[in-house]
Amino acid sequence: MIKIIKFISLSIIYMLILCDNSFALDGNNVTRIVLKEGGASFWLNVGWEKIAIDDNGNIYALHSATIHKYDDGGNKIDEISMPVHGKSIEVFGSGDVFYLQSNKDYLVSGEGKIIKEVNGVYGPIIRTCGDSFVYSGSNKIFDSNFDKKRYFNDQNNYSYEISDRFLTKRDSHNKVVLRKELSGFYKLLGIDNMGNLIVKYDSYTYAKLSNIGDEIDVVNLPPQVITPYQFYEKDYSELPPDMATDEPFMQYKMNCKGDVYIIHSFSEYPSGAKQRWMDGREYFLYKISFGTKIADGIKNISEAFKSNKYDADRRTYKLEDLEAPKDIPETTVEMYYKALRNEIFARHGRVFKSEDLRTIFENTDWYKPNPNYSDKMLNDIEKKNVQFILDYEKKMGWR
Repeated sequence: MIKIIKFISLSIIYMLILCDNSFALDGNNVTRIVLKEGGASFWLNVGWEKIAIDDNGNIYALHSATIHKYDDGGNKIDEISMPVHGKSIEVFGSGDVFYLQSNKDYLVSGEGKIIKEVNGVYGPIIRTCGDSFVYSGSNKIFDSNFDKKRYFNDQNNYSYEISDRFLTKRDSHNKVVLRKELSGFYKLLGIDNMGNLIVKYDSYTYAKLSNIGDEIDVVNLPPQVITPYQFYEKDYSELPPDMATDEPFMQYKMNCKGDVYIIHSFSEYPSGAKQRWMDGREYFLYKISFGTKIADGIKNISEAFKSNKYDADRRTYKLEDLEAPKDIPETTVEMYYKALRNEIFARHGRVFKSEDLRTIFENTDWYKPNPNYSDKMLNDIEKKNVQFILDYEKKMGWR
């Protein structure tokens, strides 16, 4: 009876999947992206080490000496010829540079020209934001010059390590500035361009933490992501009885926005499932998007800055001036102080690269972007207040 109920439940989910490729859990989206125009022999030789994602969400699939480029919707948009046959790839930034593992390791331009040979890596890597790169085979960490490093670094040169449920944060002098016990045994996957930590608890649970270890967002993957062949197999009777509990090989890649991509290797799947994909000539992967809770917090932060009242140009801030409003969620307090410091620049029209800062200030009536902005517009009192807030952020371990 249990098996019959399970079969019916899987069938219902299967039908729902055919209707919609997105799955929402607790406000978070897990999106299935289908890559087409590959061909059967192509996709059966593609695994996680031959997939890369740039910071614009474009997806790259390596096949022999050619990189096939797809947009974030899975549509093929380009082919890039490599100078040698590759075993694995990683992409930097917006696709300007590739790491290509062949009989030797190379950095290759976006046009397919060798930039230089890289020594000492010997295997596929997973890129993180900033200058840290992970060699997955032995968890070695390299910087962008492929010199060995000990810890993950963010863009402010703080390093991070998670071990035995504790997050340790060090400054550029290797001094410990934070040691915090986390809610689970997380593995640090990387750091996004906002300095948030992307972590994994198990094969089902991924999370975004602030750089002081507070949970910002958690995604629990639906079962169709973990064992997709159960849901896409035409004939469930072909599956062995214990296949429902087997977990196929799956890996991840991430971009600097903090999106995580779950990637499967077809060689790990049952023959029936492989045949279906061979017939369909398609490959798919899953994208985890974080951010719902932080977005809600940003709304509250934006409200805190809507007033036209501004006196940071006339009086020097004191410690009591730095108290965050009570309606600012704990998970976004760090972002509030970043906005408080940047408000001083925003009052003079600085144009921000940070999407969060743009969202906060563009929701006010007083913010007028000025393409001719210069820090010289700040008076001495404003400069002192910027430094005062920055010192406080450093004291709290946020900078």
